[in-house]
Amino acid sequence: MRTRRWSLAFATVVILSACGLQVTSEGGLVTGVDPLSQQLLSEHGLRPSGPSSAAPLEVWESADEGVPWDLYLEASQRIGLDFQRQRGAPAELRTTPLEGPAGRNAYVLVLNGTVIGAWLGEPNSAPGVYSLDEPPRGP
Repeated sequence: MRTRRWSLAFATVVILSACGLQVTSEGGLVTGVDPLSQQLLSEHGLRPSGPSSAAPLEVWESADEGVPWDLYLEASQRIGLDFQRQRGAPAELRTTPLEGPAGRNAYVLVLNGTVIGAWLGEPNSAPGVYSLDEPPRGP
């Protein structure tokens, strides 16, 4: 039984690694932060507190649904990223929880394997969208 569990854990690590996730083991649990997010976050002194998740997103798709794309763009531009010309492009939004105030996440917008935008989301402060180079604002 022990060999079977080890084999399953090893297979999971191999599969996650093949999907481009950096894999670590903590207390028997496998967690992963995608390499693009990890590199960008470390450049700005930010530390993940859990695994990344990813979801498809069309750039600027939800502008009419209250998504503050202008705030995301401004926060991205502060660190040298600009997705203004990618309107309508099918991208991927990678979300990584961060150490610090509860609910604080980093969002990394990726198009064809390239980071085109990134910002912090802090639900307990207004407007709740900040550049990766801004200090925590939540409680």
